[in-house]
Amino acid sequence: MCGDQRLRFGLALQGGGSYGIYTKAVLERILPFILTKGDVVAVTGTSAGAMNGALLVRGLNDHGVTDAIQRMNKFWNGVRDMGVVSGHSRFKNSMTTNPFLSPPRDRWPNISSAAMDWAKMMRTELSSAYTREILKRMIDESVDDWSVIQRAQPTTLYINAARVGNLRDEFHHAVFQGRDIDADAVVASASLRLLGAHRKGEDKFLDGAYIANPHLDNVLEHDLTDLIIITLHELPKESPTKNSAARTDKLYTSEIHYDVLKLHMQDDKNFNLHVISMTPEPHWNETSRLNNDPEFLKLLEKQGHKDGSKWLEQSFHRLGTRTSYRPDPALVDKLWTPRPIAA
Repeated sequence: MCGDQRLRFGLALQGGGSYGIYTKAVLERILPFILTKGDVVAVTGTSAGAMNGALLVRGLNDHGVTDAIQRMNKFWNGVRDMGVVSGHSRFKNSMTTNPFLSPPRDRWPNISSAAMDWAKMMRTELSSAYTREILKRMIDESVDDWSVIQRAQPTTLYINAARVGNLRDEFHHAVFQGRDIDADAVVASASLRLLGAHRKGEDKFLDGAYIANPHLDNVLEHDLTDLIIITLHELPKESPTKNSAARTDKLYTSEIHYDVLKLHMQDDKNFNLHVISMTPEPHWNETSRLNNDPEFLKLLEKQGHKDGSKWLEQSFHRLGTRTSYRPDPALVDKLWTPRPIAA
């Protein structure tokens, strides 16, 4: 590549509920620097990644990186304020912070089993629709003009969702882009089963992470020089199974690490691969991703700033020249070690 030619970046943003503020913080650190070398030409996001992606592209397609960061901060400050109102901090006490007084599954920032059972018991279609409407209003106010995203210039956004089929647990992959992107598309990508499916047009959708988290194919069609992936989940504990892509009973989380590794090992890839990964504490479980306690969000944000700064120090100079991603040896072993065949 000629020295005066600007680089072409793709961003892949994973979903993870409250963990999404980590992604915001990483972007806040790295964007002002990477944009001195090139342009973000495509962004793909799922769930919280779709929220960050929409706000990011809204800013980049209009007033630039400063505006993008301001919009992301406005949205996440709203999430933080909701945590104060909802009172998640009530569940943080000596019983939830002391490892000798509570089992790991109930320790902060996890939401206790009792609290989750209560939430499920109190859930109604009306309350779920109200929660989705609050989220829709927050993202709508932070974006304010969807046409800026829809024109896909200079940055194209892809939002991944799971379209609900006619049969039980039947999902179909959906990718929103261009004029299909609006507040409903973002909420559709973030609608957990707990909140119920979100309607957009004639169809209903659930969180895109029931299909892929995030979906990478579209962003790779943009003749990238560099793909930067921000992951939010721990390394997988088990080897991948042949039928893992067909499951519809749980969210894709740690599987992203296998996707990244397979991408890294492709002989014909013509871009450099970079990964910035959040490392959750061992006792954090899926309920922690629902926790918007301001103290927890501050912890995640601080870690995102730290990891973003560390990546700039160690890998910024490799943009446009070589891959900075280095797979975990244990991950390689899991991917390439055949699972025993059941008798």
